[in-house]
Amino acid sequence: MSPGPIGPVIALLGAVVFVGALVRAARNRFRSGAGPGPIHCPKCGEIVPAAQARPSTGQAIRDGFICKACGQSMDKWGRARGR
Repeated sequence: MSPGPIGPVIALLGAVVFVGALVRAARNRFRSGAGPGPIHCPKCGEIVPAAQARPSTGQAIRDGFICKACGQSMDKWGRARGR
């Protein structure tokens, strides 16, 4: 009996997962932590203080900020989110 096509299927599945991880990393711009400098609001340009109290537990978990000048919600890298 032949072993079947299990080996090539597993290799193909591993390659698909690897390429998917590379695409996801490229979309996130290879950012995994806090940015190197101050966060600027994408809407009004104000500097958002890094040591800012988060208005909700969910936002604290997702590492988000809200601009005090205009109310724009953003992620931990300063990209606009929602509103």
